[in-house]
Amino acid sequence: MKASCLDWSNGKSGVSNVTQVAISPAFHSDFAEKCSALCFVNGDVALAASDYDRAIDLYLAVIDLTSTSDAIFSNRSKAKLGKTLWMEALLDAQKVIQLNPSSHIGYKLEHAAFHGAQCYDEAITAFRMMLSKLDNSPSTETQKLCQQYLSPSKVDHAIRKVIDAQLDNAPPHIRAFKTSIEYKELVSSTTMHPDLQMKRIKEVVAMFFCYAMLSHRWEGEEPLLQDVQGKVVYELDPVGGITKLQSFCKTAHDAGYRWAWSDTCCINKSNNVELQESVNSMFIWYHHSALTVVYLSDVPPSSKSGALAKSAWNTCGWTVQEFLTPNIILFIRRIGPFIELEVTTEKLQWASTCITTLQEDIGYSLSGIFGVRLLVDYGEKKQNTLGRLLQEIIAQSGDITALDWVGWSSEFNSCLPADITSYKAPLCKLPSLSEDDIQSLVSSLRGVVAPESASKLYQTLDFLSAPRFMHRRLHLPCIVFPLTEARCIPG
Repeated sequence: MKASCLDWSNGKSGVSNVTQVAISPAFHSDFAEKCSALCFVNGDVALAASDYDRAIDLYLAVIDLTSTSDAIFSNRSKAKLGKTLWMEALLDAQKVIQLNPSSHIGYKLEHAAFHGAQCYDEAITAFRMMLSKLDNSPSTETQKLCQQYLSPSKVDHAIRKVIDAQLDNAPPHIRAFKTSIEYKELVSSTTMHPDLQMKRIKEVVAMFFCYAMLSHRWEGEEPLLQDVQGKVVYELDPVGGITKLQSFCKTAHDAGYRWAWSDTCCINKSNNVELQESVNSMFIWYHHSALTVVYLSDVPPSSKSGALAKSAWNTCGWTVQEFLTPNIILFIRRIGPFIELEVTTEKLQWASTCITTLQEDIGYSLSGIFGVRLLVDYGEKKQNTLGRLLQEIIAQSGDITALDWVGWSSEFNSCLPADITSYKAPLCKLPSLSEDDIQSLVSSLRGVVAPESASKLYQTLDFLSAPRFMHRRLHLPCIVFPLTEARCIPG
């Protein structure tokens, strides 16, 4: 006689001294079916308890005992998925499809196996087939299962919206993203949820499109767009600016970034529209960069402390915004402190020592720092470019501290300086009052100024117009007071 099928299904078939007796085929078939049923039930119990090894063994016993069904291969595929046996789970999933081609379950398991094996193209194809089977099912209840999932096209549309929102005024590479493993994995995984996982979509998109930017001084012959377009940077002859570009790209790659941007070769300078947009967007690009690499060509590795401050990089006009705007800065030779400038005059004083190759660039290079957009017009006078910049700063912010300068006045407007170096002089420091002094002065006005007059003065001040320029003329708000008395203060 045989050990009981219950003990067998529990893995306790080690029975000794068994007497062999003849068993009829009918009895054998009946016994096999009962044992198969018990193994199937215990297999499901093991699967529910995440005991995948036991479940796989029990399902194998069922397959060996009786004719197979798609339910057995389906459950064993799930157990193998739990064990991350992707290819073995895939074979069982394909057996389910073979045994029951009209069911969506086999394709669902096939999708999970392909996804786990990182075969995302095949996973998405399997998922589309699953949706097709659900849509074409004669059962209304089965058709409703579609509501648990998202179509790949809907996920793709959501991803594209996130890209457009996150990468405004930044250099997107959508085609490269849509052929990447990250994109395919995102589509494959997101389709399995009833609602869009927008947080994860944003995280994946942001991570993929992280880019590094180069901050440097133009020296000698720099590679232009036509010199590198369609070529492998590392295969170019390492001379002049190419060496710098190769070093920057390697630094960005080693830091884990797919994209690197340099103003020498990433702008088509023969296209005026692109050049205009690039100049106006430079500040935003540096602000959104994951990393800005500062290349200091005149600071050797063995340089002493203080060499960074003496680098000619500090005097370049464009590098001001490249230093102030990024969140993370990496100096290739030395790490320096991050300085935060709060007010307009501090930023202008910092920029007063900067030099640009083209005289107009002193205005264009500072536009992003102050959040203004300037029409790029190479060929106009430097005074006009600087004047337009300062005019926009005052007009948009109402900050008239830009009028605090010492030097020659501009032809653009006599209230403005002719040169950025006029801000080198120390800032005008108005005498400050202590809290006690202020309180004393306020107290002295009580009983002297009528509340109605004080309220009227406050309203007048509150409704004063902001400083502005019109036709190059500066309009400053003011209040005229009649002179009623003059006193001579001793001393």
